[in-house]
Amino acid sequence: MMKNFCKDQVALVWNPRGGKNLKEGLILMALARQAGLTEVIVKDYSEIETTLKSLIAQGKKHFLVSGGDGTVSAFLTAYFRNFPEKEVYLTVLPGGTNNLIAWDVSRPFGQLRIFKFFLTQKTPKVLKRKVLKIIPGEYYGLFCAAGLLAEGTFLYNILRKKKGIRGLKNISQVIAETIKKGFKREMPLIVETNSLVYFPETAMLTTLNRLFIPLKPFPRVNKCSQIKIGLFPRKIIPFKTFCEREVRLHTPGIALDGEEIESPANLFKIILAGEITFLKW
Repeated sequence: MMKNFCKDQVALVWNPRGGKNLKEGLILMALARQAGLTEVIVKDYSEIETTLKSLIAQGKKHFLVSGGDGTVSAFLTAYFRNFPEKEVYLTVLPGGTNNLIAWDVSRPFGQLRIFKFFLTQKTPKVLKRKVLKIIPGEYYGLFCAAGLLAEGTFLYNILRKKKGIRGLKNISQVIAETIKKGFKREMPLIVETNSLVYFPETAMLTTLNRLFIPLKPFPRVNKCSQIKIGLFPRKIIPFKTFCEREVRLHTPGIALDGEEIESPANLFKIILAGEITFLKW
């Protein structure tokens, strides 16, 4: 493991409900035990906050988190709500269904391989990413969708959680339903910045450099140090991109890192929080 961290400063956090590969998660836990590391199972997002408080009180600084995008977002939310001044390091182990965040700050596949690289003390890349803060609710994450993309995400989660449909079969059903609607959103959406107002079919906001390979969703603002925003009309392309410090979304619901958030006032304010440091093997 990294020479900068002793065993007592490292923890493996695994969400067995974050994906479908239970075997890999169990192997991760066994490898962590053999290495003398702290390993914790969290079965829902609310447990992550309690777990993080306990682990930081124990002096943990490096967290290897196995799960999907929602698990990473729950970790970020727990961290920025409670310990924004604490220096911590995060390694994303792609144990979820889609692992879109991992395309940028980790690897989208092979969490066992990543963990073994960590154990053999290979030198990681150090990546810093700013984090989105969502108001109301004080949620934190790395990518946010509204409009048609959010509706697709909501349908994806319904098919996954209630009907057990995962992977490509789930995505295919979501795409088919989107085509059936003619790429038209059902929820209202207005995107407002400090100077302009837009009425797109869908919007994507992120602080990541890429959401998946090889697509870099916002090439014109790839070097943007603020919020990268892409607005899509009824057709998937072309789309407008720009860079802002603050965005207001007038809509009843958004998807933050793949998880649904609702606003009774139909308004979300999105700003930048601090940075999080990722270690990428």
